[in-house]
Amino acid sequence: MTEGPLPLNRDTYLPFVLHTIWTELPRFLWGAFLFNLCCAPAFVLFSLGFLAPTLLVGLLLMAPAWAALQADQLNLLQGANRPYAYFGQMFVYYGRRALQLGLLLILPLLAIRLTLPALAQNAVPNALWLWVGILFFILAVSTALSLYTFSLLVYFDHDVLTTLRNGWILTVRHPLHTVGLLGMAILFGFGVVYLSLGLLLLLPAFYSILLVANCLLVLAVNSDKITLS
Repeated sequence: MTEGPLPLNRDTYLPFVLHTIWTELPRFLWGAFLFNLCCAPAFVLFSLGFLAPTLLVGLLLMAPAWAALQADQLNLLQGANRPYAYFGQMFVYYGRRALQLGLLLILPLLAIRLTLPALAQNAVPNALWLWVGILFFILAVSTALSLYTFSLLVYFDHDVLTTLRNGWILTVRHPLHTVGLLGMAILFGFGVVYLSLGLLLLLPAFYSILLVANCLLVLAVNSDKITLS
């Protein structure tokens, strides 16, 4: 499979991404800037300690912005020449479906947040521990799916249910990719916490383009398993 000047395969995955970023650096930085702009309100609310409003604002702004960023980066990886207004156009176009995909992450997070105070009591019922375990399991599955669903959404332009189905197929058929991407997210998170918050200016965009390139990579060997149209 070829999506640019380098063939995209397991051996060239990282060089392919880095080459694309370097050759399309202005557009890459532009997308990163716009995504950070959409994240700024949620970041401010989180800094002030307003967790519930952070989740709500994050859903309304960050989910469509994440889809728009991946749509823009998909075009970068494919060598397509799009105007700088493309991010805004995709923010609107994918907004509703991105919100629905974002809900899969926000709802278990919100449920966990509402459940945590009950764990502070002296005697916690076993049923409550079971409920918390179920919530964390749902969150883990939703997080794993999100590694693929937004990229699939902007690649195929499917409805949400078809996107989720395809995302599930890729998640379970490529567990090493899934675990590797989750581990990378955790590593980046540690970098932000222990090195510098300034990494937030570029790491989300870098992680996003890694997700899109990974999606292109695994799609090349799963075209017979997923819904194409």
